[in-house]
Amino acid sequence: MAKTKKYSQHELNLEDNQNNNLEEEYFEINLDTFLFNAGVIGFIEVLEKSEANKGTSLDNKKDYYFENQTLYVNKKFLLNLDFAKYYLKTVYNKFYKNTILYKMLNTNKTDLESIKKYDNFLKRTTLITIADTLEDDKIKELLSNYQDNKEINFKEIVSYINDNEKLKYYLYIGNIFFDKFSLIFYNIYFLRYNPSINGYYIQKNTDFIKLINDYFIKIKEYIIQLNNKNNYKDKCLICNLHTPKQLDTDKKLDMAFLIDIGIAKERKGSVYWNFNSDVLICPICYLIYSCTPIGFININNIMVFINDNDSIESLISMNAPIKIEEENNTNYIAYNTMINRALELKTKELDSIQVIIRDDTKYSFNTIAKDTLKIIKNSDTYLSKISKSYFKYRKDESLNIYKECIENILNNRNQYNLILTLLKNIDNKQEGNNNKIFYSINTIFNILKIQIAKETLKENNMSEKINYAYVACKSGYDIRKEIIKKNSNSDTDDKKNNEEADNKLRGLVYKLINAVNTSNVDLFSTNIARLYTGLNLPIPNILGRIFISDEDFKNIGNAYIFGLKGAFYDKTENQENNNEGEE
Repeated sequence: MAKTKKYSQHELNLEDNQNNNLEEEYFEINLDTFLFNAGVIGFIEVLEKSEANKGTSLDNKKDYYFENQTLYVNKKFLLNLDFAKYYLKTVYNKFYKNTILYKMLNTNKTDLESIKKYDNFLKRTTLITIADTLEDDKIKELLSNYQDNKEINFKEIVSYINDNEKLKYYLYIGNIFFDKFSLIFYNIYFLRYNPSINGYYIQKNTDFIKLINDYFIKIKEYIIQLNNKNNYKDKCLICNLHTPKQLDTDKKLDMAFLIDIGIAKERKGSVYWNFNSDVLICPICYLIYSCTPIGFININNIMVFINDNDSIESLISMNAPIKIEEENNTNYIAYNTMINRALELKTKELDSIQVIIRDDTKYSFNTIAKDTLKIIKNSDTYLSKISKSYFKYRKDESLNIYKECIENILNNRNQYNLILTLLKNIDNKQEGNNNKIFYSINTIFNILKIQIAKETLKENNMSEKINYAYVACKSGYDIRKEIIKKNSNSDTDDKKNNEEADNKLRGLVYKLINAVNTSNVDLFSTNIARLYTGLNLPIPNILGRIFISDEDFKNIGNAYIFGLKGAFYDKTENQENNNEGEE
């Protein structure tokens, strides 16, 4: 939180009159709530973009310095900083490649079907208001004519924007404000929202870049006047600094601009508070909040923040940009990626972390416990292998396997119900139904390994238990090979032989699945005994472990079933499985 602390040895002796009478040399900005913390990180990114000199210690703070939970910013430096310029540079460089505009300007496909996805973007009134601000009648004409002949006009629009750097820059910034910043706040001092048009932040004939510059001029005026307590009688809710009620005649400095989080001054004033609202914030804290979206990680269509507020350095490391190519499973791949980053960066005892996801509807807050972090870390290889797996069981409905598995981990649920569902449906590819299977028997095996990682968290014998599962799976596969050998035909190819094996084993597999699901060890062992007696083969020793515990039974039993279903395919068929949702 922005506050001041006296350093008598550092009292300013500034020659410039506008800088005179500043009692303290540095603002101190301390970590607070997650939005403020994101703002601190975003503000530091702006400082880095301006090439400000970072200090090395509390005795050598230079333009800025951070240590533990405190950021120090030199007041004189802040007065001379062209904040608007570097704020916009930071925003542009961080987000422009994630915008619809970037995809549109760099597309190689201009057929009618491919450009339809840009229809809504090209209809935005935001584009027209920017054209009005820049007095660019040509782009207005092109946008107006777009619907008449989409393919031709689309190419002209793209070509015109690419050739006009100022227009392109304004459109990029507008696109970022509309799609990214609108998830975090609205109607902030320098970004105005007009509800009468379909566009955030950009009003007709309003140069939003000029507004940002004007706002920072107000910040400078505030810094100069800060030590005159008679000027500012109210105090900041965040840092307790004296603060003006407003920076101009139409904009109050409250927190109402923070979507779903902020408190409007007008809604706080009441008889209970003696009509003396205490939700005003100072311009410095307002400045920090204006950088909040910059501090978030942008992943496709969501914004993510890891609120690990042990220190500013830790926050910066946790929230460094990450790149995820897949459009599907974004939320859950984001969880996995960031959690593993947290685990890699943590050198101390693992602790819980808070992950905040902002999509186009709401914030999602997830505090991930220490044990959950360890499970995900131990399962990282297996999770990555199932990241593209899903089961489409109706025309418009599908089971996202990766999502379901991650949710089970986050909610401390076992994976056995998911394993059962996938086992029962893996052969459900009969001609005439709408089911589409994008997973393999090895996908289910990897989910079992994730379950074992959960069960062995306290025992530290995960490798041993997974090895037992491998042995059980291999035993099941050996029986499968015996059945194929006994029933193979020299005129039949391997694929046909595998299909025949599946047909002969279908009844047995069904009984074994039900036995495992109901924890019926007797039913399982009876069917196993019949199988090996009929083939005149000894029962593998590994199957003796099903009597140790219910967990051992479920793990060994499921792994054996996977082998019967062919989990140990040869190289050619394994490659085929990889195309069904597993890397």
